[in-house]
Amino acid sequence: MRTADLEPSRSRSAGGPPASQATATGFPTAAFLAASLAWALAASLAACSAGLAPSHPAQRPSKTVVRTTPPSVPSGFHMIGGQAAGVTVAVPDAWIAIDFTRQSVAEAVHLVHLSGIPHASVQRMMQALHRERALYAVNPGQVNVAQRFATNINAYCGPSGTTKTGSAGDAYMVATIAAADYASHARLLKALRVSVGHVPGLLLTTALDRRGTLIATTLEALPRPGRACFVVYTGARPGSRSSILAVISPTIRFP
Repeated sequence: MRTADLEPSRSRSAGGPPASQATATGFPTAAFLAASLAWALAASLAACSAGLAPSHPAQRPSKTVVRTTPPSVPSGFHMIGGQAAGVTVAVPDAWIAIDFTRQSVAEAVHLVHLSGIPHASVQRMMQALHRERALYAVNPGQVNVAQRFATNINAYCGPSGTTKTGSAGDAYMVATIAAADYASHARLLKALRVSVGHVPGLLLTTALDRRGTLIATTLEALPRPGRACFVVYTGARPGSRSSILAVISPTIRFP
């Protein structure tokens, strides 16, 4: 798979996003549990509120062909998601998987047991994910108790703030995500052009904490005008990165 470096933009709009975005999770005790979702959410929201909207909103949308052929699912994985979520992706069979377009907070809390993490923290995390109608898969065997965080994959789609699609929106999304640092205190380390399923997109490496010990690796795509989708992997071990995204990337679809 061919990749190309993109220089993360350091420019930010005056004042940054509204203060309300700075606490996207709303619960400090579960901040690290929700960090990867909050970061992706901030990126999407900032597209509309951080002064990065296209100068010509009425521009003709760029065209990206979104293929809907069924993916080949790797052994030991299964698909989650669907049209309601806007994205489908393969996740490991051994992980606990939740589709919040179909499952309730109560059902998720009943299924997700993370040793060493308080029940109340898990409940608040499930509430945050449910509000965004996200997909969530967590590895209960990899828990960082000190940061109250477990290795997980989450995925969701939201408004992009641009009519650009595919690679035409790369520079826009890098600038938008850099601006979202205001909201989540994250730091974009690297951006590479990759294929996300069959759609040109970005592979983003982000430090979610100031020390750079908690790393999120994100696949981002603009499959349709006005739509941005994120698939985020975050490992419980400090500084961990995973090759799992290379396995699941070909399975991603945008129904």
